[in-house]
Amino acid sequence: MKSQRGVTLIELIIIIVVLALLAGVGLPIFIDFSSDAKISASKGSLGTIRAAIATSYASSAITGSTPAYPSSVTAGMFADRTVPDNPVSAATSRNSVSTVTGNSANPADDSTGWWYNSGTGEARLNTAGNDKNNKSWASY
Repeated sequence: MKSQRGVTLIELIIIIVVLALLAGVGLPIFIDFSSDAKISASKGSLGTIRAAIATSYASSAITGSTPAYPSSVTAGMFADRTVPDNPVSAATSRNSVSTVTGNSANPADDSTGWWYNSGTGEARLNTAGNDKNNKSWASY
């Protein structure tokens, strides 16, 4: 009589359980990448806005006038003629900018995508809440 070789039903169930456990451990790691992507996109867009502000400041210094920060952040300051979106903002218009002067603090109220102080040249996310590392979005 020949003996048959193959996989029993119990062995197959054990393999499926092991694969399910591995997926259960590994899946949260991959899901967390979306939080990292939001943080990176926010920092990238904010860097673009800060670069436009710095370019405008340098341009005013070169023209011979007193160097000054722009009075507001406008679409014309960017190569594609649009203010970048704030990827984590709950605002209806995520590419709009609240402009203040003086010692005004960032309200982080999600009323606009960005917050800009024309007196200091400071630009930040106008977003309430914290990122996955418990760092305030408005502190970026």
